[in-house]
Amino acid sequence: MPQDVSGPWAPPTRDDSRPPPTCDTRLSPDQTIKLELLIGEWSPSLWTHAPRLTEVATGHVILDLWGTSWDALAAWVGSSGLRLDLRRYDQGGTLTVLIDFPAETYRFGDTGALDYPLIDIRRGIEAAFEPARQRYLDSLRSPNRTGGAISGETDPWDAHRPPPPGSSLLARLFHRVFGPL
Repeated sequence: MPQDVSGPWAPPTRDDSRPPPTCDTRLSPDQTIKLELLIGEWSPSLWTHAPRLTEVATGHVILDLWGTSWDALAAWVGSSGLRLDLRRYDQGGTLTVLIDFPAETYRFGDTGALDYPLIDIRRGIEAAFEPARQRYLDSLRSPNRTGGAISGETDPWDAHRPPPPGSSLLARLFHRVFGPL
């Protein structure tokens, strides 16, 4: 006997009225690396930008965080470097990753002393995030709380991003009327 799966918990179908995911694609200044940020709405007015990094010449995927709760702010550094400010939407805390593509290495934070091989970047990010998450949670419990940033810097998510073009009319209207949350 088939179960009734109608209602808001039903899986998406071809006739689903939700818009397809939007992707913001950027090339490195030297045109060797493609950065794709998959823009997804986790809840009303809360958007995530999950990164994927691909070598243009070979199509090799260096890092793929699509389909996860990772959110990223990205900026190219020089002609072949990338800074990713990452957070987990569902866990709090931030983590900065600096990638040097020609050297095939990455490091954590602006003053990270150690370079790690780029081939292990996904595993390294996951492992480094747990201490960052714990520092964030400790800062919430601190009587001298200064904000959500874990390194004393300004939290890059304090200035919330507006909904991307093509988002729902309700989300754009809410943002216009109430501004960033």
